[in-house]
Amino acid sequence: MNDKLKKWFRYFGDDIGYIIEAVLIPGIKPKLDELGHDFTALSIRKKYFKDSQRAYAVVDLYCENSKEVMIVETETQLSVNDVERQLKRLMLLRENESEKSLKGKTLYSAVAGMEIDDDAREMAFDHGMYVVEMVENPKYVNVIKPPSGKIGTW
Repeated sequence: MNDKLKKWFRYFGDDIGYIIEAVLIPGIKPKLDELGHDFTALSIRKKYFKDSQRAYAVVDLYCENSKEVMIVETETQLSVNDVERQLKRLMLLRENESEKSLKGKTLYSAVAGMEIDDDAREMAFDHGMYVVEMVENPKYVNVIKPPSGKIGTW
């Protein structure tokens, strides 16, 4: 990604993030289904509350079926810090699973980005996460399954 585009992303901040979500999210479910998941329900920007006032987790894309849940974090520029935040989010969700329909379900994770740092990609794979990348034609995304035997569940 060129420097002008990076400056533009920093300047517009969250607004660009919402655009990236709008571009990436519609293509994720079909690709995950191709990889063996059959998600029947989707929620965008799903919030989890311990009490009625403060969210302890916000999920960009939540996909579920009767047996499994996929938590997807989308970023314009995916970094190691984003992957670390996703790991913490997953642990919080698993710790509070009885509150929000996660109990007894396999919990998967994916991280998505328009630009993905190589270290972030490697860290995500090391933790068994799917990686979702935008390809040149923004109508399409590429979901990359973690290496065999490394698919993580929380």
